[in-house]
Amino acid sequence: MNTDDLIERTQWDTFWVPSGVSVIDRPELLLLSCPEAVHGLNAVHRLRSTDADLPRLLDEVTAHHVGRSSRIQLYPSNIRPAMDRALSSAGYTLTNHHDAHTLSTDARRAPTAAGLVVRPVDRLDRLVDAITVTHSAFGRDEPMPDAETLSGYLRDCTAPDARVHRFVVYDDASGQPLTSGGMTIYHDLSFGFLWAGGTVPEGRGRGAYTALVTARVRRAAACGIAQVGLYARLETSAPIVAAQGFSRHGPMHHWTRP
Repeated sequence: MNTDDLIERTQWDTFWVPSGVSVIDRPELLLLSCPEAVHGLNAVHRLRSTDADLPRLLDEVTAHHVGRSSRIQLYPSNIRPAMDRALSSAGYTLTNHHDAHTLSTDARRAPTAAGLVVRPVDRLDRLVDAITVTHSAFGRDEPMPDAETLSGYLRDCTAPDARVHRFVVYDDASGQPLTSGGMTIYHDLSFGFLWAGGTVPEGRGRGAYTALVTARVRRAAACGIAQVGLYARLETSAPIVAAQGFSRHGPMHHWTRP
């Protein structure tokens, strides 16, 4: 299995999907459908089809996502001109271009910069800090999840066999949360997928993101994982992770229909 196929397969595991979200999982289609317009929960993570059958599959996606924004993720395995034409005809627009990046967990990492401290999300206040940082870093105007949802997120991070690991980087003097991000472990792939890594505007330029990457790499190594990686947006995060020593691989495209 090549690296692009390996990283794509991390997107096929739906263990994290909340209750109330429908999942359709067939060889040609992996679709999430949420009755609410929640970020990332009306999405297609696998779309594999002959050119002739694409319109039928896209009609099925439209039926499940009616009235809500719909996102389809394309990978090297299915990026091709006929796919682009079919998506455009169905009302989708190419909105984001990402590249896959990976890093070996035995890579040397810089020590945490002075004035910073990294803490795992192992209690509720740190989870709230992590979500608050994510909303600020990515400019999301979203409410804090309700108590039941937060409790579920915390269980995901603290269970004895937890596959989800989240961290927050704080200013050591003030206690202000500066950077947060998560990682999901895929033992069968020996891979840690990094997600939602971001820094609040006032915390940038201090080495907080480097500290976050190091924390996740070390946790992955402790779990016996060979490499970590992510999809980095070409215009924003790709240069940042390249500077962290990650190797670049193939593209991942977001096609979105309002």
